[in-house]
Amino acid sequence: MASPGIVTVKRFTFRDRDEEWSNRYHFGGAAPSDAAAWRTFADGLISAERLILRGDTKIVRALCYEDTDNDSVYTYNLALFGGEVTGADPMTPPDDYMPGDVASWIRWDTGRRTSTGKPIYLRKYFHNAGKKSGTTDQIDDGTKAAMETFAADCVSGLTGGFVIADSPSGDAVSDPVVSLYLTTRTLKRRGRRP
Repeated sequence: MASPGIVTVKRFTFRDRDEEWSNRYHFGGAAPSDAAAWRTFADGLISAERLILRGDTKIVRALCYEDTDNDSVYTYNLALFGGEVTGADPMTPPDDYMPGDVASWIRWDTGRRTSTGKPIYLRKYFHNAGKKSGTTDQIDDGTKAAMETFAADCVSGLTGGFVIADSPSGDAVSDPVVSLYLTTRTLKRRGRRP
């Protein structure tokens, strides 16, 4: 059986339409006991995650799973609970915003290795990134610092008790790293090739 988890769903405008993307987080220990406990738990994650998302990105839903092999047990629609949560990334110069399919990423060490001895990492990608002024593909300094804080707090514990775990085993992860370089991740609304 897989460990408990939360999926946070984000929305922003990409190619003149609303685009949604998400991150799935697993955590160790028992799942919250009821809807109110799930909301408290999810709020801790959402409050921290918003600090690494641009102001034109909103967190719109959280799907809560007692174990991620099965359907969600609770859907937290933020519009019904005080409103969608707007990103608060410290990135400021809008001319250095990158296209929506450009992403930044965090990785955590799972402590596991492949059969050839290479480390296995848990990675999370975040769309709608900003680049460092004067560079072509480096992450904005303020964003990187905010992501490093978020990544470390996911290991030590966020408000509400959230501690990230390896997916889907529920084992602890460590040593978070935020990539200096931006990358691309395919979104649904990428258009057709000519």
